[in-house]
Amino acid sequence: MPRVKLTKNEIDTKIKYSDKGQVIYWDTETPGLGLVVGAKTKTFILQLDVRDADAKSGYKTVKKTLGRFGADLTLEQAKEMVRGGVDRETGIAVLGQRIKLRMGDPVSSGDNVTLGELVTMYFKETKRRDGKDRRDTSVTRHKGNIEKDYASWLNMSLKEVNAIPSDVVIASFQLQSEGRPQMARLAAVMLSAVIR
Repeated sequence: MPRVKLTKNEIDTKIKYSDKGQVIYWDTETPGLGLVVGAKTKTFILQLDVRDADAKSGYKTVKKTLGRFGADLTLEQAKEMVRGGVDRETGIAVLGQRIKLRMGDPVSSGDNVTLGELVTMYFKETKRRDGKDRRDTSVTRHKGNIEKDYASWLNMSLKEVNAIPSDVVIASFQLQSEGRPQMARLAAVMLSAVIR
């Protein structure tokens, strides 16, 4: 199972259809994203190890088919499905498939997920830019900043958070900035990353 940086050019020209069986190419930039290459198709999948109390190791491997390259999805659409984002038409935050699988709810639209749960999941799932795990001190600091500055939002569902008017968001940021502008900015930047 080769690991490569999946790009459109790589998929179109360098990754050839398989002569025998299937080969899975794992993306080096998006954890869990794979491209299953068969004799006639190239299909995006997501594979993760999720907690399972019934399994001997405490984890089980879960796979989800995202769609066929070209016919159903572009590479960027597949990556967006994995990480989630904001729906361009409705403006509503959409959970990524990675978080949905980790939470054990493959059909969740975010209505039952709180911002606090998403913050916790974000810091468990994401890594630093160099691919290493985040330092515990860094996670504690960033989570603490978000939880302090946006405490009243943590029990809101993602749908409710997304419905907060922009003037309320700006006013909240300005209030937090009084006396501690750098910490308020850091909390806002990290919250934005979590929601994206």
